[in-house]
Amino acid sequence: ICFIEVKYRKDASFGMPQEAVDKNKQKKILLVSAYYRTLHQIGQETSIRFDVVAILGNRIKVIKNAFGGI
Repeated sequence: ICFIEVKYRKDASFGMPQEAVDKNKQKKILLVSAYYRTLHQIGQETSIRFDVVAILGNRIKVIKNAFGGI
């Protein structure tokens, strides 16, 4: 299972989009993924990956395995 966090910035004046997925945001995503796994009875043998799609203007960057999985 892959959870994807998408972040968009028109320009870099407020930083790069992927920088918005900080440790606090990652923790929230991990909690949601654990809830999803429980809700849908997905066992521990199923791996989970966390990707980030960073969009800056019209440039798109996909960061696979952006942070630790479960």
